[in-house]
Amino acid sequence: MLLRKPYAFLIKHFRIIHIILSAMMIYLVIRTNSIRVFLNEYIINQTSTVGLSLTDNYINILMYIFPFLIIVLSIIIIALMHQKNKPIMFYIVNILLSLIIVVMYSICFSVLTDMQGQLVDLRVSKALRDFIVILLLVQAVITVLNVIRAIGFDVKKFNFTEDLMALEITDVDNEEFEFDIKIDSDKIRRKANKRKRYIGYIYKENKLVIQIIIAVLSIITCFIVILNVFVFHKTYTQNVSFSTDEFIMNINNVYITNKDYKGNTLKKDSLFVILDLNVRTRGTKKLFLNTGKMELQIGDNVYYHDYVYKDKLIDLGNTYYNNEISRDSNNYLIVYEIPKSLKNKKMMFKYINNVSSKIGSINVKSIDVNLNVRDLDKVKKEETYNIGDTIDFKGSVLKNSTFSISEMFIENGYKLNYKVCLKECYDLVEYVRPSVYNSYEKALFKLNSSLVLDEALNSNVKNINNLFTTYSEINYTINNEEKIDKTIIKEVIPNKAKEENINYFEVLREVKDSDKIIIKFKVRDYVYNYVVK
Repeated sequence: MLLRKPYAFLIKHFRIIHIILSAMMIYLVIRTNSIRVFLNEYIINQTSTVGLSLTDNYINILMYIFPFLIIVLSIIIIALMHQKNKPIMFYIVNILLSLIIVVMYSICFSVLTDMQGQLVDLRVSKALRDFIVILLLVQAVITVLNVIRAIGFDVKKFNFTEDLMALEITDVDNEEFEFDIKIDSDKIRRKANKRKRYIGYIYKENKLVIQIIIAVLSIITCFIVILNVFVFHKTYTQNVSFSTDEFIMNINNVYITNKDYKGNTLKKDSLFVILDLNVRTRGTKKLFLNTGKMELQIGDNVYYHDYVYKDKLIDLGNTYYNNEISRDSNNYLIVYEIPKSLKNKKMMFKYINNVSSKIGSINVKSIDVNLNVRDLDKVKKEETYNIGDTIDFKGSVLKNSTFSISEMFIENGYKLNYKVCLKECYDLVEYVRPSVYNSYEKALFKLNSSLVLDEALNSNVKNINNLFTTYSEINYTINNEEKIDKTIIKEVIPNKAKEENINYFEVLREVKDSDKIIIKFKVRDYVYNYVVK
């Protein structure tokens, strides 16, 4: 087989190659300038209401393909120039600039993605704008030099003809050479050794070019991997905001449980994965969540939001049920029922952001969030407190709330004095007693206590009564026998003689005569024992 060396072809088409290079570079200059213009406007306006498809408007696939092609063509020209012992620095600069362009476009893609959903720090915007301006200036200079080598309108001025003549096309560049494909088993080993030596000679003679090609290909491969993993197919983690076409979301916590707020089993063979989701709209219009787009993926299994048990999970927050979403941040629970067998499997939240179809295929664009699930049915911490101590609920679902009891009394009833003043003031009395609508005798806890709730708490616990009715049980010891008051805890509120920080709760009459009393707060996976007697 006869093949022809490519050098003459490359020299003859030297101008066309540079025209192609110049066209791609001009396109990249235009795209870089459009990003610069947008960043200037963003810095001036400082608004978070940005375009819905911002990344699509300013970043496209050609902005990654053209730098790659520029690198390939530059490497080809370097090989030609090296063969003719001509300077190659200009084309090495082309390669380095193309790599920098890819890096800057990737950074821009990430920042523009953030801008779609939130106000980016002004310092970040300005720094990016400054780097883009510098990049634009360098691009413009290199592009002009490539255009000069390509146009050839004034040959004498730009010495294009001299450039071609300097490359010295000779018969050697266009000569044919024989490539024998006959197989001779007796000569295979000798030819293999001979070609091995030739490869070594070629490497030594073209060491710089080969090293540049290997380095560039390695860098391009790394960039492709990085772009696919961290830019185009980015997977989010909890507590990181992400933007959909209509909403800005953030998954604060993920719980798994089979119990309600009182510790009762919800369903025998199931578990419930609960997402604490912060959500707001991107615009001013109020919208509803399409829970059909919000999937819990466990292996090949997909599960969807179920609000059936919303009244059993009120201590964790408000379960989403056709609530309107506004521009103000709101927290809702998204609940998924799964089989118990999947408890320890890897879980991922997928939001189906966009579905497009072509002939024969459906393209689904989703936003993926890796979930770190917290088991609420396994006690993580148990502590004991005494009168005067302050419980810090930090780490539990009550967040940074605190509670303390300074005094405790237990009687069958209380006589409360108060005054009523009209024209004159009168001393009056109110009797506070347990409810008479019971089949068992009761006494009254009188607690002087303080509850400070975390401002970020999204729960049914709004006061001390909620805290007791949701999480507490009364444990007591009488005659060396440990017992639990399993009656429903109920607060008794005086009609007239109300006192600040004083609360009355019904308990069994037997508790009054006990030797030891513990108010146990079972706050899901945290247990707090408050010894009051």
